[in-house]
Amino acid sequence: MHGIAGERTLMRIHVDETDRWQGSLLYAAILRVLREHGLAGTTILRSIMSFGSRRVLHSDLNEITSLDRPVVIECVDDEARIAEVLPEIDRMISSGLITFERANVVVYRAPEP
Repeated sequence: MHGIAGERTLMRIHVDETDRWQGSLLYAAILRVLREHGLAGTTILRSIMSFGSRRVLHSDLNEITSLDRPVVIECVDDEARIAEVLPEIDRMISSGLITFERANVVVYRAPEP
């Protein structure tokens, strides 16, 4: 098990659901990179409603904008481990947002085999 209890860094990446990277969905490509680099874990969340820098409302309630809603990719690990992979992730994103914040990891446990 990857021991990460204590103060760590939460990286959040916001991209559009339809963004692509070398023929793959961008969020799937980012997850693959984080996994290949051995980060503790990653979760991808699809939004229900949002707006960004262009102030366009994306929502399940609107057929047109429901096709390109933002997704949020969250990853918690040591700041140094995240910093190592950040340049590669940054090159992949043509439009989006990346944030860091402190996270106090209380439990991170894998199931028994």
